[in-house]
Amino acid sequence: MKALFILSTNDGETIFNAMRLANVGVKKGDEVSIAMEADKIFTF
Repeated sequence: MKALFILSTNDGETIFNAMRLANVGVKKGDEVSIAMEADKIFTF
């Protein structure tokens, strides 16, 4: 399955939870793409 996550928030907890969900998809073998759109993009 293909999944696209579009994140447009500066809330760190929301971004963290979206990354966790995307990681579950990757571990299941799904193709996951993530687009981040915000004033500031922080790296973890």
